Amino acid sequence: MNRSMTPGKKPARKQGRAYSLAMPLAILAVVLGLLALQWTGKMPFGAAPTTTPPSVAPSPAATSQTTTAAATAAPTTVGPTATPTPEPVRSVELVAVGDIILHQSVIDGGLVTSKPEPFYDYTPAFQYIRPIIEAAGLALANYEGTLAGPPYSGYPFFCAPDAIADALLDTGFDVAWTANNHTIDKGLEGVIRTANVFRGTGLTVVGTRPDAPSLFSGILDRFLEPPRWQICETCKTRQHCPIFANVQSFRDPSLTQPTRLRLTQLLMAVHLRRERRATIRDLRSALAYVITHDLGCDDVHRESREGRWLSSDSNSPYYQSVFDGSGSPDLLLDEWQQLDPALVPSPRLDRYLHFHRGVEQVSWIETLFHAAKERPMPAYAVDSAGARIASLKRRYVFEANESEACARRRFPNPSNLLPYRHFQLFCDALSEVSDLNQLRDALLRGMSRADGVPDIPAEAGLALRLTDASNDDLVVMKLYSADTFRLIRPPAPEEAVESVRDYMVLQNVNGTPRLIIGLDLFEFLMRAAEGCMAGPEEQRALVEDLAIFKNQLLTQPAQEVLILEAGHRTHRVGIVDGKLVREEVAI
Repeated sequence: MNRSMTPGKKPARKQGRAYSLAMPLAILAVVLGLLALQWTGKMPFGAAPTTTPPSVAPSPAATSQTTTAAATAAPTTVGPTATPTPEPVRSVELVAVGDIILHQSVIDGGLVTSKPEPFYDYTPAFQYIRPIIEAAGLALANYEGTLAGPPYSGYPFFCAPDAIADALLDTGFDVAWTANNHTIDKGLEGVIRTANVFRGTGLTVVGTRPDAPSLFSGILDRFLEPPRWQICETCKTRQHCPIFANVQSFRDPSLTQPTRLRLTQLLMAVHLRRERRATIRDLRSALAYVITHDLGCDDVHRESREGRWLSSDSNSPYYQSVFDGSGSPDLLLDEWQQLDPALVPSPRLDRYLHFHRGVEQVSWIETLFHAAKERPMPAYAVDSAGARIASLKRRYVFEANESEACARRRFPNPSNLLPYRHFQLFCDALSEVSDLNQLRDALLRGMSRADGVPDIPAEAGLALRLTDASNDDLVVMKLYSADTFRLIRPPAPEEAVESVRDYMVLQNVNGTPRLIIGLDLFEFLMRAAEGCMAGPEEQRALVEDLAIFKNQLLTQPAQEVLILEAGHRTHRVGIVDGKLVREEVAI
């Protein structure tokens, strides 16, 4: 129906519209009349008004009969009727104060100079709220800023004197909340010192936990919390559940330390390779798959009803999920697949696992691993000899009993089954454990060999070819003393609560050129120093990085030149007392 109106003309009303409200108005009038009658007490319906009859004293006989009848009709009970005792209500008065933040004027205002030795005192700032804070059952203060020590500063990077902590405690505060947008104004060291100062004062710190385990450990702990797996304690398939077996692997007293250590190393390796940056979401995704293998309780129960036990699947243990690529696509799992120990040759261990492949020799193999106290023994791969060795090498990385396997039987350290032979040395160098000068010399020697230079004395430093590598009749090399280079650890990032260096810098003492050395280049140079020459295609990018550094360095003058003739005669040419001197040397 077209409801458009003709301009200048009202739409015609429908007949009968005037009587459309008659019935509702009539009902409303009736309701109002009834309410008026009820208000005056003249109710036409409902319960009759209660009237009190005249007081009449009952006769003794009636009283006796009434009492007897009541006693007969009443149910027999022992003692009074039990009524539930209400639990006492517990309450606490909570007081919270926000934005305790010290700008420069506030910092200066707390300085007391009337004493021989000036000091800071901020207790007067809280004198008017002190009674309220002291009366509270629990008082929290949101402290915005740091207590990183002098020099003190206000906006934008807040750092206040430690006296503010004493003032908060003296006012009656119980808790210092330290998680806000100014938490890392002074870097990680500021976060740590702020928490320590508040704790030393006697306040409880919430919001930041600088001394807590790493983010990785925290996430894994959350996944393994006993309440999450309490339902498994009464499950009839508990002993055959691969999910619960993986949980036990990370919680078992005999396994928790080595398994966590290897997972930490794998996560660190991805970080140090500098190709991808895993997020918290990536970490949660990878750990969830490693533990569950994308299985659920329904899957386990269905298989058990059909007479199959998933625990007998050799692919379900966590160490398989970490490396076998079954969880792809996944950022961390894809990276970890490239670190698969099954791809790393280990002749002594490989031979032992191959020649002890019989069922009757399983007990011999099990001596290589830590004996779990709670987790059942994992299933052995039976698909092929190669699959069995691959599975055992993956397990070896996580669960090897080093005192038995490494010390007594001289099998490789589990860390050496990762593709990076010098992984731990690189980590030690970044964490200020290794001697950088000694490491610098090894890197320079590796760089010389990667450039096709024959072995030269260690004290020679760095030697770079000036002639083409294909011309062996006459090799001319520039020599650079090791003292002309510095190996530098970059400062740790201060804008992150948890951070790890992922590179070092090799640079000339005059500042240029500079070479960024990450894990892959470090491994390449250390292996070259040991005599392993470049060759694989995947190392070409590393050689190109070295070529850029070399070309920039060759533009700078050198004090000495080595000339190697085809007959292995070596001449050293240098400047002595302003004169060009050549001498034949033996290398």
